[in-house]
Amino acid sequence: MTDFASARLNMIESQVRPNGITDRRIIAAMEGIPRENFVPESRRALAYVDEDIPLQPADPAKGPRALIEAMAFARMLQHAAIKPSDKVLLVGAGTGYGAAVTAARGQLTVALESDPGLAAEARVNLANLV
Repeated sequence: MTDFASARLNMIESQVRPNGITDRRIIAAMEGIPRENFVPESRRALAYVDEDIPLQPADPAKGPRALIEAMAFARMLQHAAIKPSDKVLLVGAGTGYGAAVTAARGQLTVALESDPGLAAEARVNLANLV
């Protein structure tokens, strides 16, 4: 059984902080949001590895979908410089992890997902955070 709390802390200390992420709101959100709940059950043990995690089998017409590696996501979020009063539109929300972390930064986050299966997973995942 994987110790996800330790893996999450290790992700912060070995992937996020060493790569210049200094925004405490990003770090706090990533520490508090269980990333393992946003990946397919068969890949939960990989939730905190330093690479993209496939979310579903690739659709030949649309290509593969993945949960972006934590360090790259944290960098993009820090560069976005979202203020607490900002409203954010997240396109391509996948299973909702990015929306959950982003919501901890701004006033309002609206997440869009074109894949019905991923959108349904995101709704469940985000509802389970509350």
